[in-house]
Amino acid sequence: MAALSVNGIGATVDSESTFKFAAANGTGKIYPGGTGSSDLKGWVYFAIPSPLPPYSALNSVTIQFAATNAQVDKVAVWLGNNQVFSADNLQQTDTFTKPIASSQAVYNGSGIAVAVYVVFDGPASKVNFQSVSIGV
Repeated sequence: MAALSVNGIGATVDSESTFKFAAANGTGKIYPGGTGSSDLKGWVYFAIPSPLPPYSALNSVTIQFAATNAQVDKVAVWLGNNQVFSADNLQQTDTFTKPIASSQAVYNGSGIAVAVYVVFDGPASKVNFQSVSIGV
């Protein structure tokens, strides 16, 4: 199995989020930008490189990270503006992989993005993303 991967320093926080980002030791560190309840949850996005032929079926998504008083609660995969995979209520506190049904996400020439929903316990929480990858 091949994988398309991006380093955690490629993270982009949602425009509606107050999250802060810092690149540190080869990881992308995300932490709350405030103390209100809306400051403690939100989306982080990763742009994934396009696959080369003949790899068109996206078969898994892996989020490699370490959390301190935080969790990843949702993940979604997008091809262009079409969501082709989602998983909710994950409550993951470290690296995980989710399978994607082979017919569910077939690369069609549109850009690939992975969206990760992070929930922090408090203002001292953080998530260090090492990498995000799509199995093909």
